[in-house]
Amino acid sequence: MATDGGKDLHDGYAQVGEMRLHYVEAGEGPLVVLLHGFPEFWFSWRLQIAPLAAAGFRVVAPDLRGYNLSSRSAERLPDASHWVHHDEPERVTRQEQ
Repeated sequence: MATDGGKDLHDGYAQVGEMRLHYVEAGEGPLVVLLHGFPEFWFSWRLQIAPLAAAGFRVVAPDLRGYNLSSRSAERLPDASHWVHHDEPERVTRQEQ
């Protein structure tokens, strides 16, 4: 596998408890871990991986739990939809007291 930067990527899986997490890595040296945000996966870092590896770093970009090739938890997380009002963003406020 290669990125747009031409650096070879190696993908693998890490077993973490009951979760199987997919990751890609490139380079050798001090470790740099690139974590994606919602709703992306490792591919969002494709343009940064090659330059970091060329600069002498070992770069690892995992797919976080439930994203892309990483497994999802069998346990359902609580529904947080009551916290977000997509149609009324002015109602979403942080309450500090």
